[in-house]
Amino acid sequence: MKDIRKRVEELRRLLEHHNRKYYIDADPEISDAEYDRLYRELQAIEEARPEAADPSSPTRRVGGGKIEGFVSRPHKSRMLSLDNAYSREDLAEFAGRLARGLERTDIIYVVEPKIDGVAVNLQYEKGTLARALTRGDGRTGDDITGNIGTIPTIPPVIPELYTMEIRGEVFINNRAFETLNHERDAAGETMFVNPRNAAAGSLKLLDPAEVSRRKLAFIVHSIGAVDGKPFAAYSEALNFFERAGFLTPPGYSIVTGMDAVFGEIERIYVEKQKWAFDVDGAVVKIDRLADRDRLGGTAKSPRWAIAYKYAAERKETVLKDIELSVGRTGVITPTAIFNPPVHISRTTVSRASLHNFDEIRRLDIRVGDVVVVEKAGEIIPQVVQVLTNRRKKILKPFHLKRKCPVCRGPAVRFEHEVALRCANLSCPAQIERRIEYYASKAGVDIEGLGEKVVSILASKGLLKKLSDLYRLKSHRKELLEFEGFAEKRVDNLLAAIEAKRTAPLDQFLAALGISHIGAVACRDLALRFRTIDDVRSATIDSLLAISGIGPKMAESLVAFFKQNKKLLNDLKRLGVQPSPVERIEAGDNPLKGRRVVVTGTLPTLSRSDAEEAIRRMSGFSTSSVTKQTDILVVGDEAGSKLDKARQLGVRQISGAEFEDMIMRPQAIADQPTMSLEAQS
Repeated sequence: MKDIRKRVEELRRLLEHHNRKYYIDADPEISDAEYDRLYRELQAIEEARPEAADPSSPTRRVGGGKIEGFVSRPHKSRMLSLDNAYSREDLAEFAGRLARGLERTDIIYVVEPKIDGVAVNLQYEKGTLARALTRGDGRTGDDITGNIGTIPTIPPVIPELYTMEIRGEVFINNRAFETLNHERDAAGETMFVNPRNAAAGSLKLLDPAEVSRRKLAFIVHSIGAVDGKPFAAYSEALNFFERAGFLTPPGYSIVTGMDAVFGEIERIYVEKQKWAFDVDGAVVKIDRLADRDRLGGTAKSPRWAIAYKYAAERKETVLKDIELSVGRTGVITPTAIFNPPVHISRTTVSRASLHNFDEIRRLDIRVGDVVVVEKAGEIIPQVVQVLTNRRKKILKPFHLKRKCPVCRGPAVRFEHEVALRCANLSCPAQIERRIEYYASKAGVDIEGLGEKVVSILASKGLLKKLSDLYRLKSHRKELLEFEGFAEKRVDNLLAAIEAKRTAPLDQFLAALGISHIGAVACRDLALRFRTIDDVRSATIDSLLAISGIGPKMAESLVAFFKQNKKLLNDLKRLGVQPSPVERIEAGDNPLKGRRVVVTGTLPTLSRSDAEEAIRRMSGFSTSSVTKQTDILVVGDEAGSKLDKARQLGVRQISGAEFEDMIMRPQAIADQPTMSLEAQS
């Protein structure tokens, strides 16, 4: 047991160390896979030996089930915003106000980087995290506890039994931000403008499992209400926070005098380039908490702190060209090409998105113009100004004909939408990414048909349009000649494709990637119309009669099927006939509105199939057992979730009972289900 305890302590130290290296230093020492291996090792030990578990362990930092909505709750003390300073003179005025208020000049300051994130208030009660709130209006904020629990740099328990508010910034570092945007772009979703927007959007998701995948982090920067007086100074609190497992502001310093303060501000400006996250300034605050109490605050800001904001770095260059690209969903995006390229915030910038054609008109930007470029949040390059007074000759305004720049097909613009889209689903610029999406788990889920395979098949001329997938079986000999395409691999791939000729209708609709139509809408359509032919012939009025389908969605559906008749007819000729989705009436549905967790191995269903079945029956498939869980489905080799369910009194059913339930919902609904404990 001694060796196990030693290994547990070592694993926890390693995970905390690697969290800091990843989220703060932008210098990970190990791969994500190696980190996951350490995490799983610790998790396995804690599950096998409950005596080794610890509430503050990194493995305990997980959220609960999906969130119905966000409830507004009060802060114990107001969350105020900082006043800003933009010059040395502003700082001198700030110091003068402090000296007059405290009647002395020997003031000790803490200077720390200002993280460009989302302010969050953590409320701990007797050492345990009770709730987490957004800033809101400063007096109340949204309760986001379920999502905050997924962040690995927020300990659920702190070493001392303090009742206090710990405040800081939730952020997403640059590496994770780039990965997230790449994934969203590949899925045809709108990319986030900057990491702060990504963090803010992530905290308001209703699915904590998705929040966990966003790799958010938290840095502590202040104290709210606290019972008693455990600290005399903010610097003491920072030492405590580090011991508790929080990330604290990197490179913070404790100094006296404005000359030293400004020197630290300049140092942070230089050092911020090596950190993994966005820093848009430095925060100067009084260290002694008694001095803070004496100075108090205004209705908006504390008097004892100020934020020094760095000016965004800008460079001038010439707009050489406007390049047009077409994404998976057909969105045509204009991109500015610069000559010469400019060096801004550590990188050479030769191009920047112009977002859409309305932005081109707003800027009145023309090829040949002198433009001003900066990096939004020092991450995303953008054109912020056109120097029209520097035009030396008449330049033509940029105009786009209503044609796709790649396939020359029609480009359409839906009402109330800024984007211009290529309406041709078989446009070469879209086809590869559309096939990738069609075959992905978000689509019909064709095993073995990932990005690399699609790229190879397209480059060999075998995938010129989506329907060509179902012609691949006639090219088996050619496939066997490709490098890495062994006989078993080819046969498995072809079998996987063939199996999806009759994919469920809702999956097929989702796989088509129709603008404004998500998974829930696809299920509603499949339940209402039953066949793909019925969906294709639906009118706007019949679509609007479906709860949850609005005018924009109805217009998008009708336009899609009108513009892609040829492709859909081709799929039909090839035998692609999506299967109807089984309708489960509400009165016969024991899972409707229930929160269900699955653990262990089920008799015949995979985990993903079981979760899909729960969703089809209007239940909520969640990953963690909490007080809100209604049912735990227990398969073979169930883990710690079963113990948690027993402790909380959550109803348990066997894997066989669950599979019976989704096959014969009425039979199970009519009789109470015996728990596993009652059976044993």
